[in-house]
Parts: sequence; structure tokens; C-alpha cells
Amino acid sequence: MKSCPQIIPCLLLFTLFASCGKSDEKARITSLVSAQELKDEGLYRAVLMPLNTGLGHQTTGLLDIEIVGDDLSIRSSVTGAPPFVKHYQHLMRGKTCPDSDSNRDGILDINETLSAAGPFLIPIDSDLSNQLLGMDFGPIANTTGAYIYRRSTNLSLLLDDLSQPDPDRTDAVGKLSLSAPLSLDGRVVIVFGVSVGENLPSTVAGYLEESPELMTPIACGSLVRITDENP
Repeated sequence: MKSCPQIIPCLLLFTLFASCGKSDEKARITSLVSAQELKDEGLYRAVLMPLNTGLGHQTTGLLDIEIVGDDLSIRSSVTGAPPFVKHYQHLMRGKTCPDSDSNRDGILDINETLSAAGPFLIPIDSDLSNQLLGMDFGPIANTTGAYIYRRSTNLSLLLDDLSQPDPDRTDAVGKLSLSAPLSLDGRVVIVFGVSVGENLPSTVAGYLEESPELMTPIACGSLVRITDENP
């Protein structure tokens, strides 16, 4: 019983440090959101233009990203995509659409895409708040090759995930530099996915367990900030 007076102050100190840790983390996230609201709040639109049209499609569409306070929403409307195919959509870290078929096999593949546009920054999937969760989701085009996608998340959750250390620098998913803003203006959005029956050359790369068909890019567009003068 004599040790109780010594234990109680220790417990109080532990609780204080734990509380401070949570407060520091909350302050960090709040700071990230405040900076993001100042720099990037608004509406951004990418006009999607076809890639790999030699595969018999003309995929076009619009993708909007809107930030309002702590809310981030993404909407896409695509037509002319290969029908009955799951279409992955990714916001890339870079600002250049792929256009160089470096191995000259007639197809822009995932490796050539990553070389031009950089790694995936935000997988536009079923969980926008986390890069890795929900990545197996992609909208499936209907009989006419059209699909619509809508999702939203808290900006603070997304920024917190994007600012974490990169657990694997060798994969196709990349983080932001420490405390860097999202800087949406100019970043490119890429849509992937062709039919399994396309008979792609053996030199066309896939990614991890995903087939070359699912990882073949079919459309790309650069985000542009929309203002009142640029509706």
C-alpha cells in the first residue's frame, strides 16, 4: 500500500503525455486542413481524352474534384469506355499524361504511364480517405461503355494518410512530401481498363496481381481549377 502515492503521480504523468500526444496529432491535422483550405479549396476539372485508341475505343469524359472546408468530393462521368470492364481511376502525383511508347509495342502500358505521370497519389476508388483501402474497386462500364462515379471523404483524413511515411517506395503508390499541399491544379487523372479479349502483346505490363488488360490506360486529363470566369 505504501507504493500507491508513487504510482498515482506516474499514472497522472502517463495520462498527461498521452493527452498531449493526441492534442499534437489533432493540431497537426488541423494545420494541414487549414493550409489546404487556403491553397486548394475550390473546384477542379479534368477533361478526359482517349489513350490507346488503336484498341478500338474512344474513351472521353469529365472528372471533377471539389474541396469545400473539410469535405473533398470526386465525380466522374465517362463514355466510350470498353463495356463490361472494371475501370480503375487514379489521380497521379505527376502532371504529364503518358504519350511515349518506349518499348515500341504499339501500346502505352502501366510502366510507361508511371514513367510519365508518376505514381498513384489518390486511387479514386471506394475509400478516398486511404490510399490502399478500396483499391480493388473500379466502376464497371455498361453496355454502351458509360459509367458514373461519385464518392466523398473528409479532407483531414486524406491529408493525414498522404502525409504518412511511404511504406513501400518501390510500388506504384506514392505519398506527398512532408506537409506538402495537395496542389491539385495540373495533376493528371488516368482511367484504365480494356477487354480481356484484346490480345495485347506479351510486352504489355500488368501490375502486381492485376492483368495487363486492367492496367492499360484508356483516357487521361489534367485538372484545371474552375473559376467564375472559367465555368
